[in-house]
Amino acid sequence: MGRRFGRGRCRLLKLLLLPVLLAFCRPYGFSAVVVAQTGVTLGIGQLDDARFPAVSAAVSVSDARGLPITGLARDRWEVLEDGQPVTSFEVTPAADSALPLSVVLAIDPSERLAGAPLDAAKAASIEFVRGLGPNDQVALVLFSRQDQVVQPFTRDVALLTRQIEAVEAAGNTALYDSVGVALERAAMGAGRKTVILLTDGRESGSRRKLEDIGPLLAARGATLFAIGLGGAPDRAELGRLAQQSGGVALFAPAAADLRVAFQRITEQLRNQYVVRFRSAQPSNSAPHELTIRARTDSGAASATSRFSARQVPPVIEILSPTPRAEISGQQRIEVRITAAAPIAVVAVLTGDRAVVTERLDSQRAAEQFQGTLTLNTTTLATGDANLLIAATDSLGNVGTRDLPVRIVRAAPVVASPTTAATPTVVPTTVPVTIPAQTQTGTVSEEAGEGEWTVLQTILYAIGGIAFLVIWTIEIAWLYRRGRRRQKQWCFRHHKSVGPGGLCPHCELEAQRRILVRLGEVSGRRSTEVPATTSSSAEEVSSSGEPKDRG
Repeated sequence: MGRRFGRGRCRLLKLLLLPVLLAFCRPYGFSAVVVAQTGVTLGIGQLDDARFPAVSAAVSVSDARGLPITGLARDRWEVLEDGQPVTSFEVTPAADSALPLSVVLAIDPSERLAGAPLDAAKAASIEFVRGLGPNDQVALVLFSRQDQVVQPFTRDVALLTRQIEAVEAAGNTALYDSVGVALERAAMGAGRKTVILLTDGRESGSRRKLEDIGPLLAARGATLFAIGLGGAPDRAELGRLAQQSGGVALFAPAAADLRVAFQRITEQLRNQYVVRFRSAQPSNSAPHELTIRARTDSGAASATSRFSARQVPPVIEILSPTPRAEISGQQRIEVRITAAAPIAVVAVLTGDRAVVTERLDSQRAAEQFQGTLTLNTTTLATGDANLLIAATDSLGNVGTRDLPVRIVRAAPVVASPTTAATPTVVPTTVPVTIPAQTQTGTVSEEAGEGEWTVLQTILYAIGGIAFLVIWTIEIAWLYRRGRRRQKQWCFRHHKSVGPGGLCPHCELEAQRRILVRLGEVSGRRSTEVPATTSSSAEEVSSSGEPKDRG
């Protein structure tokens, strides 16, 4: 009776602790739901959103004994993005996904594990490394060393074996700090990122806390497995660490148990599923919730995680010209662009001005673009310039690439007098012999000088015409002012004004002066033309009208 009561109490305690565990895991972006009736567990390990809108997740499905469930077809799966079903997704076994493993072995060499526990951990780690595939890579991290990364990622099994064999017991266990270092190192790997902890789980002296590990796991996208060493590992601590990432905590009090634990981890990694889909969310760095469900013959399970709608800019590769090359005329710029979404616009900018813009229609838009942009360098100033190649995808992400160049002017083409005219590129300033003459001149032209000469001629012509018009108006105004003043003078002194505005005396005087200038009245000045003002005055009547001379 006591035994039954004890089992029932334990079962009740598990049911009460399950919501607490789920509530603890969810704030960090990971949750694993266990169906109590069947014991099927689904865990989301690595969640990769680095190529957003392409999102992928490594998923593990285990039965009640912790063994992986394999062979689940696509119709057994369901993917939800922010609660909305994703209709287009694919599910492939990890073994068929061609994704390599990047494993960080984090070994605790504290003095508490000196002797047999540490030796067994080293032997099991070497056996695990030797069983990995040729494309898999491993890094080694030690807990108690100040320089905790002993070996960066490598595929050299012999080198890893020597590094593991050289591990010696020393110091204490800064558990959370070491987990942080291992996760940072795992983020540098390719493919499916995994961290395997070999420790007794006893924390001492870490700057980090347990609540710091969850966000770090979510940010680095790694699956964490914990193996408890020694006779009294901290099971609760290791369990919390592993469950936050979709991994499991295993315990190995004996050397044989260590070998079994590594085999379980290998089976989990080899029998994971990779779920891929394209997100419909805008690329604005906002967080989104991902839920994955699976139905097995034993029951169903689901898990929830979070990903970020990263702003991934297009990657631009400039094929030609080479950096700092001299360009002139109609320069062709060949580029290759890769983006996470279809490319919409490709442009060449100098300063804040776009000099080339190419918009891709729906038929040409794709995630990869390779083509040629033609730049008219005659519109740019000569000398050193920095061109900016920019590409924008359909999500609004912009990628750029600098292209430093030197812009020069194309020299004029000169035809040889003895051979057929063949286009020839000559230096900017060269001596040219003119066939019709025996002297040598220097030709120094710049592209665009002809256009400036025409414009200069037009401006000069307009200025000349304007000057003539103003000069004519000024002369006419001076002439009219002189005539008006003469008329006023004649009226004031002679009391007479003729039809032309002058009195008869002034008219005769004006005619006389003209004749004198022409030389036609030389010697007859006093007899034929009245010259004095007094005689003229006698011929003016009292009424101001001139008398008739008969």
